[in-house]
Amino acid sequence: MPISRFQIDFKNKKAKRGYQWGGKNDSFLIPVRNLQENEEVRYTTETFNHFLKLRKYYTDTEKLKLEGKKFSNKWGRFRYPEETPDELKFMGSIHFIESFIFDLSLNKLPSLNQIASEQFNPRQNGHPTWNFNDVVGTLSISFDWDEEGKKIVPTYHPLNLWEAIKLQLLLTGLDAHNNIIECLHYLTFGMKSGCLQYTTGRSDKKFCSDVCRAAYSDKKRGKSLDKIEKADEINLTDGKFNQLSKIS
Repeated sequence: MPISRFQIDFKNKKAKRGYQWGGKNDSFLIPVRNLQENEEVRYTTETFNHFLKLRKYYTDTEKLKLEGKKFSNKWGRFRYPEETPDELKFMGSIHFIESFIFDLSLNKLPSLNQIASEQFNPRQNGHPTWNFNDVVGTLSISFDWDEEGKKIVPTYHPLNLWEAIKLQLLLTGLDAHNNIIECLHYLTFGMKSGCLQYTTGRSDKKFCSDVCRAAYSDKKRGKSLDKIEKADEINLTDGKFNQLSKIS
């Protein structure tokens, strides 16, 4: 069976200064200072990897909202349908991902009945089939040069961020990057310039780059020095107090 490379071409809109939770029940992501969402960000595999990391917060609403806001600050919101609270969009999309991966792992068959309005006739081996556009949405496709400019590959053009994520999941299946590692610098100190936030590699890998490793070490060393200096100040103060006590 022939196998082809592909790429997903999509740019999402986001608020330049990020978002904050607000609206009814604090369930909508609102641009800071109500500024317009006019900054474009390109969808990449890093976007997909970052979204998959949100799966581990599915049962912790507050943590999911915190990490969901970080995701939207970097990649923009799931914009459609606009009237649906952003909190529910995150929960619904993660539920879909979890169900898809679970069914694929357990039964070797994904269940798409919850989003596909019509299941096609099963194939001879009993496997069901679905209308691809029913699952992903209306797609346009072209043939463009890859990022390295070496090959012309099928290029999909989804209409929104969620369609892009679903498309990558459906086309990669169980190769859905379960070995994603959260950069320890990002996890401990938050975002810094040049940090990728998420990376892949060996299970003992902790940082996305040597730059983040060095920055983490410097900050930890600085905190340790602060603790030592504070301890010295306390000891010095206690020593002076004891001397005064003896004199008096």
